[in-house]
Amino acid sequence: MAKFKIGDKVVCIQSEVGNEIQVGWTGVIDEESHYPYVRWDNYGDYICLSESRLAYAHESPVEIVSKASAPEYTGGSSSYYKVNVVNPVSHGDPYEVECQDIIEALGMNFGAGNIFKAIWRICAAKKGKAKKGYVDSVYDLEKIIFFAQRELELEKLKAKG
Repeated sequence: MAKFKIGDKVVCIQSEVGNEIQVGWTGVIDEESHYPYVRWDNYGDYICLSESRLAYAHESPVEIVSKASAPEYTGGSSSYYKVNVVNPVSHGDPYEVECQDIIEALGMNFGAGNIFKAIWRICAAKKGKAKKGYVDSVYDLEKIIFFAQRELELEKLKAKG
């Protein structure tokens, strides 16, 4: 099992005798027991990889397409909140900036920070740096509207004095 980890994406490279798995099928290692179970995209169900094949990693009927990455939901900074500035306006060296750094540098309040983060996530997703499970920007757009309305109410109250 050392070759495989939960979350690894695999592709079938050798069909096993008497098994429903077909060459070219893709799936994800979804459960770890003595032998890994794969949830096959093409099959819609789990099939355990055979005992005999997994005894020797080089004889495995599947090949890892991509390794499972560390979870993005850690409570800390995530890759979709970082961006590389390749050609800075200030003509300095390229650098990496994080969403939280900008929020703090500009002294944003809670509402403005949430609006900024939602815009950041929408733009990051368009560049391929989306949060796991991110389907579309509807949630973030609704969040922007909610916090913008709240910020507007607070500004109106402040203006009344």
